[in-house]
Amino acid sequence: MMRQMMRRVLTLAFGLVAILFLLRIDVSGYVTNGHTWGTNQVLYYVNPTNIYISNTAAISAFQNGAYPWSSQTLANIQLVYGGTTNGTSLTLNNKNEVFFRNDSSSYVGETYWWYDYTGHLVDADMVLHENWQYYAGSGCTGSGIYVEDVAVHEFGHVLGLGHTGVGGATMYPTMPGACDMTQMTLESDDISGIESLYPPTSVSKNTAPTVSISAPGNGASFANGVTISFAGSASDSQDGNMTSSIAWTSSIDGAIGSGGTISRSLSAGSHVITASARDSGGLTGSTQITVSVAAPVSLTASPDGTVVPTTATQIVDNNGAIWTIGPSYSILRNGASAAGGIGTKIQWQSSTIYVYGTDSNWWQWTGSGWTKGAPPASGGTTGGTTSTTTSADGTTVPTTASQIIDNTGAVWTIGASSIILRNGAPAAGGYGTKIYWKSSTIYVWGTDSNWWQWTGSGWVKGAPPSGGTTGGTTSTTTSADGTTVPTTASQIVDNTGAIWTIGAGSAILRNGVPAGGGYGTKILWQSSTIYVYGTDSNWWQWTGSGWVKGSPTTGGTTGGTTSTTASADGTMVPTTATQIVDNNGAVWTIGASYAILRNGSPAGGGYGTKIYWKTSTIYCYGTDANWYRWTGSSWVNIGPSQP
Repeated sequence: MMRQMMRRVLTLAFGLVAILFLLRIDVSGYVTNGHTWGTNQVLYYVNPTNIYISNTAAISAFQNGAYPWSSQTLANIQLVYGGTTNGTSLTLNNKNEVFFRNDSSSYVGETYWWYDYTGHLVDADMVLHENWQYYAGSGCTGSGIYVEDVAVHEFGHVLGLGHTGVGGATMYPTMPGACDMTQMTLESDDISGIESLYPPTSVSKNTAPTVSISAPGNGASFANGVTISFAGSASDSQDGNMTSSIAWTSSIDGAIGSGGTISRSLSAGSHVITASARDSGGLTGSTQITVSVAAPVSLTASPDGTVVPTTATQIVDNNGAIWTIGPSYSILRNGASAAGGIGTKIQWQSSTIYVYGTDSNWWQWTGSGWTKGAPPASGGTTGGTTSTTTSADGTTVPTTASQIIDNTGAVWTIGASSIILRNGAPAAGGYGTKIYWKSSTIYVWGTDSNWWQWTGSGWVKGAPPSGGTTGGTTSTTTSADGTTVPTTASQIVDNTGAIWTIGAGSAILRNGVPAGGGYGTKILWQSSTIYVYGTDSNWWQWTGSGWVKGSPTTGGTTGGTTSTTASADGTMVPTTATQIVDNNGAVWTIGASYAILRNGSPAGGGYGTKIYWKTSTIYCYGTDANWYRWTGSSWVNIGPSQP
């Protein structure tokens, strides 16, 4: 035969005067209802549906309300969360159910229980009345109430405790007031009561895990869309290493991952990041940091038909994402690999990103990955290549152009170490310092000082026709007197036809090969002589086989610099220009991995995505989403607002 015990109710200490006492309260200490569970683990189920907080928050709050009875005492009993339920009635069904009820009851919470003929509890149901504004965890205001503060009291009834007469105890019949959380800490009276019902079998008490966050640092700032790496560790005196059990949450984005390390991007704003771990005894340890993510930068989508690297160095899509080609032909979206894509061209066509892969196929971006698909060709038909214009007959790289497009649409360039590239990939192992397009044929002036002709799949020795005759060189035009690299041109052609450029690490190159071990940040062609402004801040003159110290003449006098024009106020790299020339004639550019370069060399260790020339001052928009001002030798942080 089952018997139902009358309910136990909880009220607020303010606003209510009538309190129902169903058992005599001994003012000297705790009270029990005379019944206990016949097991040391009591399963309970939660129906989280309510009108105030999320279901996830409700479940967590009830779990937090149950933990103190095992974590703060030595009682041989544990409340165990069994999952969710749809139950909403106080009825004997041998299933302990917890739920909300939207009614006008004056009580905050009630617990009903049943016991069998042996006196053991067999069912207990808890209801929280929604005539009170409920909160979970934090944020309570006004006359609100925390779910966990009510739940810890009601779970005491579930385990067999009545109302105590000891003020301040969790099992006192009234709550201290609105937004209270003191009931979550059991008093000695509560502990004595629960341990009298379920005598301890051990003298040790469970302790909460210790959690730490090692990355990123507290207060770190990030640009919008950047993938942020989080790392932490957790350990517990009872359970040992719990790093794999860490749960990560954001105050803005909610749950963001689990485990010792995670990586993901976050929404714009200031995030409180919480790393927490819960041990087998139900105790939770946590720690927090704050990180900031900048608002997205407003960008204008690239014109339809833009191609990287043919017509631009980057593409901006309709979502503001920036597409570039990185090292080893990796396709980058906002600086990160786009689903592992590899290719030599990116085309923006009909609001869609297409990539010409290293497998010689076109691939279309779906938003999260790639599918085979060619861009629509001009004229409304679909083709495997984009519309390109064949280079003019006689085009020479690097003398008259930076690339050649042959009549099959293939793009020819010279890569690192003078390697000959066709569509960004090595062309049958060819190496040379010039590519020449003549009579619909590709010719290369090899590093062995011979001309080589492209057959379609390889190379054979063969010089190009020049004015109807075959010669060893092509017709080139000597650069104008005063030409300067990189200020006024990207290369200089001297009166022997040799091509001068600045290579990696500021190496001075003649026909793509280091010239006498020279290093510098400028090359000047003056009075039929090559001069280089060396990395040692001295001018050097080319003798034909080596270098001697010697300054160029400008206007009849000897000076250390050439004549340059400062960029217009408001110039922005890469938005409005590819470089900025400051008042000192220094040339500012953005190099590999967003390094800020001054005359081709790293400037004070700066890294950023923009360079801005304003009021005769150089500014850089750093990769940490802050603006920096150049002092002449280093950078000063001036905050996230554009100067």
